[in-house]
Amino acid sequence: MKKKGSAKKIIILAAVALVIAAGAAWLWLRGDGGTVMYLPYEVKQGDVRRTLSFSGVAKVKNEKLVYAGYASKVRTIYVREGEKVSVGTRLVLLENGKLITSDMDGYVGTIHVIEQEYVTENTSLLVLYDLSDMTGEFDVNEYEVPEIAIGQQCTVVIPSSNEAIHTRISSISMKADTEGGLARYKVGADLNGLNRITLLPGMRLHMDVDTKAVLNCTYIPAAALAFDEENNPYVYVWRNNRYEAQPVTVALYSGSLAAIGYGLDGETVVYAQAYDSGEDAGDSGLFF
Repeated sequence: MKKKGSAKKIIILAAVALVIAAGAAWLWLRGDGGTVMYLPYEVKQGDVRRTLSFSGVAKVKNEKLVYAGYASKVRTIYVREGEKVSVGTRLVLLENGKLITSDMDGYVGTIHVIEQEYVTENTSLLVLYDLSDMTGEFDVNEYEVPEIAIGQQCTVVIPSSNEAIHTRISSISMKADTEGGLARYKVGADLNGLNRITLLPGMRLHMDVDTKAVLNCTYIPAAALAFDEENNPYVYVWRNNRYEAQPVTVALYSGSLAAIGYGLDGETVVYAQAYDSGEDAGDSGLFF
């Protein structure tokens, strides 16, 4: 009887060992604890552009402080803040009879005085803004500024009115702001010709600049790319009834897209390798 019991124990232990070995082999074949899958990505033809985006503010190029010029009292203020003026428009009348008029076309900004207030010759009465000659000022960091050039086309959006202005880069400051450790440079974009109250100094702006482009190219989602030990990109293609690694070159990355230089010829679908752990409700991923 003892021999039979010992034989049963040996058989049970052998069976358990076989199941454990089979489970370990199954996990190894699955690839690091997951079932190997190949996710399809469509291959397309078109243009791929690298776009940089920046935030900034609107500024006027030409603003003028209007001074009293005499020691006197302010008798009458003829304009209000935000009012449009032309050359010759009456602005302020002083108690001594001096009438101060505008010598430019623009808008009244901040009025600094009130009627019956005593002023000196150096007192600033108000400020005039020329809204027809404005600029957007944007902070560009040291890594991105080499891709920006004067005359480069850009699109500036005014978030408050959702208006888009197609314009060009007009200036790049050589003076760096190094606060925070990263050098930043002021980049300007012309906003000429608006001359309306929808854009005021200090309003927030958003600018997009297409810095590079590959036209009429083959492109795929960047997520389809894999990289070998030397960081060379490749994709999987279905060829000869199996998935094969196909080396490619990338001409340009742009967000979620990759423009392919060489490596794809006639393929309409490429694949990326992925793993399914199998660890969902009711399935531990193990045989035992």
